[in-house]
Amino acid sequence: MNGKQPQEKKTHNGRSGLRPGREAAKTAVSTPFPDLSRAQTAVLRWQRQQGNTYVQRRLAAGAPQIQRDCPPDCPREPRRRVPGLDDATVIQAEDAIDSSNPQAAINVVVNALAAQGRINTGELDGGIMRYGAAMTDEGHTTSYWDKDPATHPDAKLLPFEVTIGPAALASVPWLYATVIHEWRHVQQFRVPMAMADRDAATEADAYLSGIEQAWASGLTTEEVQELWERLTRDHWSRLTDPTIIASMQDRYNAAEAYVNSLTTSDLAPRVYQQLHFAQVFFSTGSAALDGAANDEIGIVADRANLLRTDHPDYDLRWTLTGFASPRWQHPRRGEMPADLNQALSQQRADNVLGQIQNAFRAEGDGACDFRIQTCVPQTVTVDDPTWDSLAHGAGSGPALAEGRDLNSDDQHDRRVDILVEFSPGPRVPTKPPGWLGGGGGGV
Repeated sequence: MNGKQPQEKKTHNGRSGLRPGREAAKTAVSTPFPDLSRAQTAVLRWQRQQGNTYVQRRLAAGAPQIQRDCPPDCPREPRRRVPGLDDATVIQAEDAIDSSNPQAAINVVVNALAAQGRINTGELDGGIMRYGAAMTDEGHTTSYWDKDPATHPDAKLLPFEVTIGPAALASVPWLYATVIHEWRHVQQFRVPMAMADRDAATEADAYLSGIEQAWASGLTTEEVQELWERLTRDHWSRLTDPTIIASMQDRYNAAEAYVNSLTTSDLAPRVYQQLHFAQVFFSTGSAALDGAANDEIGIVADRANLLRTDHPDYDLRWTLTGFASPRWQHPRRGEMPADLNQALSQQRADNVLGQIQNAFRAEGDGACDFRIQTCVPQTVTVDDPTWDSLAHGAGSGPALAEGRDLNSDDQHDRRVDILVEFSPGPRVPTKPPGWLGGGGGGV
């Protein structure tokens, strides 16, 4: 303790409950391409976000495909956004976590909040929140005085020791939420407290503060509900002092209504985000899938399966749009090419959907190669009722609208666009409802 007398001690107790995301793969990948910087940028991004199988498929496609997918100014996005931090800061913290450097990740978040004026690092021992590898809780805050304040009116409060545990490093949003939770304890412990419900009251206040700031943390619905469960189960139920309860009752009621709203569709609508976009191409007048098309579908299946492995509760939505070039050569006469092209584009979209379903059946147990044979259906496939899918043909109208003539047979117009989107379910709104008071939240 370095001669310091412990006076107040507070621990952020509670189960860690939330699963960390899959760690980024770290296998080295060679890039035998002339433009190494661009290729390496793409390969590292794919490896981090999609896994090694996806990388191997893309490497087999060669340099032109890599350069198309990641131009020189390819923007990098964080895996999860934190509205209270800019994207560059979130990415920096993610990189520190992925590099097994938790202290650097903590420093990034703490320093960013300090720069915003939301944390005063001068009140922290050494100016930092320290990583504690042996901790089982997310955070732990301890206050020290140079003398016992109960007997020495001139006692001075020393800098606070705040320790962040491994459970807080599940994601940057969860780390952010832990930091603001522990900072709330720092604010509470500035003044000595003596009350029967002190432990429960300080934790209840800190958890209320976390829920009030969930929008800034970027927490998911599941994570906000985890905070609420800890608040109600572990702390609010232990309060006995009517005065303490009354002082936080309005905040508690507002937080409860907020958490309940997250499962109400009109207040927290299901929002889809793009997971992957791909195109497959066809021969003139044909709806048959060739080897290149099947390889592309395999890449799509890899990406979607990786998401399903990490987040089995997420919904996927597939939008498949078939197209046809304006030209049509057919021995029959009397049928409008537009009608035939519409039917051809629909058949192309349907064939791609069928092969995607086949790919997922193959991925289920590896018992067959979906490219050459039909696979036995698995219990959960892409056409499971909980998944959305839409396959439709757009005919040759889009090509004509873009200026192609009636004899055009551009390969770009003989394709199916595959758009894969995902939804984690009801999301925390960007900002809390106006009726979520936040009084006493403090940060």
